[in-house]
Order: sequence, then C-alpha cells, then structure tokens
Amino acid sequence: MGMKNQLSEWYDPSANPVYQTITKIRFPRQQGHATGFFYNSDDKTYLVTNRHVVSPDDDEVQDPDSIRIFTRPVDSLGDREYHDISLNEGEGKSWFTHPIHDADIAVLPLDFELDCVNHRIGIDEERPVETGSLAYNEDSILSEKDRVLPGNRAQVVGYPGDYVDQQYGFPVTRNAVVSTQYGFPFDGNPIFLTDARMHPGTSGSPVVAGPETLIIHGGLDLWGPAYKLLGVHSATLQQSTVDKDDERMLELNTTWYAELIEEILFLKDTDIEELDDQENN
Repeated sequence: MGMKNQLSEWYDPSANPVYQTITKIRFPRQQGHATGFFYNSDDKTYLVTNRHVVSPDDDEVQDPDSIRIFTRPVDSLGDREYHDISLNEGEGKSWFTHPIHDADIAVLPLDFELDCVNHRIGIDEERPVETGSLAYNEDSILSEKDRVLPGNRAQVVGYPGDYVDQQYGFPVTRNAVVSTQYGFPFDGNPIFLTDARMHPGTSGSPVVAGPETLIIHGGLDLWGPAYKLLGVHSATLQQSTVDKDDERMLELNTTWYAELIEEILFLKDTDIEELDDQENN
C-alpha cells in the first residue's frame, strides 16, 4: 500500500471554521506575505488586514498596486481559488481605514460574498453552506468584555514566516496571553497587548478567544467549536536599552480592538469635517 493510500485512511476533508476565515496575502513582484481575514457587513464581504500591509510605513518600500488572496471552494476545502485585488485607487476607494483613530487596520471591499462563520459556530439552527471560505461579522465580536481577563489565553491565526502549509494553505495558530486590561484602551489608544512570539507574515491576523476562555468566564451554549473575535494583530513592540543601537524584542504585541472594523465601515462614506461641524453647531 502506497503512502497516498495510507494517508487517505485518516485524512479528514473538513476544517475548523476559524481556519476558513483566513487568507494569505501575497504581493506581485515583492517578497514576503501578510495575513488577512474576511468580514461581512450589510450583505457585503470585506478583507481585513493591517493598514501597513497595503500602505507600508517604510518610505523605501513602494506601496503595492495590487494584492492576491484566496478563497476555498465549499466541496474541496484543501483547494484555493485566487483573487487579485487592485489597490490603484488608494485609500478611500480601494481600501478604508479609521478616519479618526490612527488605527493600523485596512478594510478592503471585495466583489464576492461569503457565508458568515456565525451560521456554523455557536448557532443551533444550521443552514446549507454555500462557500468554503467564511467571514466574521458584528455578531462575531466579543461584546462582553468581562469574559476576558488579563492572563487569559487568546489565539492568533495567520501565516508566520515560512512555516506555512504549502500544499493546502491552512494558517497556523499561535497561543497568546492577554497582557493588559481587556476592554480598556492601552496608553490612550484603542488597543490591548498580547504576550506571544510572533513573526513576519502574521500582520493582519485575527486575534480570537477560543472555547476554553469563553467557557471559563460565563460560558456559551455551544454545540461545536466556538470562537469570538477580539481584534487585529498589528506589531511587536521593541524595548530600547541604554545603548540605543541595541533593541530587544519584548514579545509583547499590539492588537487593535475588533469594534474598529465596524466603525470603519460605518464611517467610510462620512465626511468627518462635516460631521464635526454638525456636532459643534
């Protein structure tokens, strides 16, 4: 019996739904990659990632004119269908960010629609699944902030460095610890910190609370695996020592709160200056 036949005896073509929300982001004519995830709002599907992924902070790095992502067919989750997304129209058209907070989040409208992950997680009433890739939505966001305490475990799901599944393209889950008071802005910014060893390529990964955290603190009525969206992983902090040329990784990371995604989508067609004038009058 060949190796292929041996593998087929235990191979399971199903996938954990949280893995179906993720895509690797590739750049034409550029090395490296990033992570993104899908999000539904008002019957539209969007890609969420970091702002610095579509508009690098480094002046020496040219902004990409497009990115490539993938979705999965419902009848073959190990396969991928690729989509090229143009960024030529730039911020405000090709992609949106928060008009008030300087958040490292970018939301890109897509020309296809995915099923919501909520129909398969934590919901008793099932319906036929139409797409293999799935999207979070507003119901995915953990609104009960007291469920997550400092020291609780979170999970960052993305594509760290070269350690990714080349054959099926599924992401990697890294355990993280919530390191600051969840629900409060850290240092005046709408972020919280996680303690985890992260790597290049995980920029834009969703940070989620898994079943263990949710069950311990209040619990959910689960019929299967449950995950709640906490935020968007952004960057790893560095600690400068007395020698300014010596920077050491703290292995603490910034995560932007997931509610900012909804705010971006709500405000994306809003004239902020006009809104400020209305509030002042």
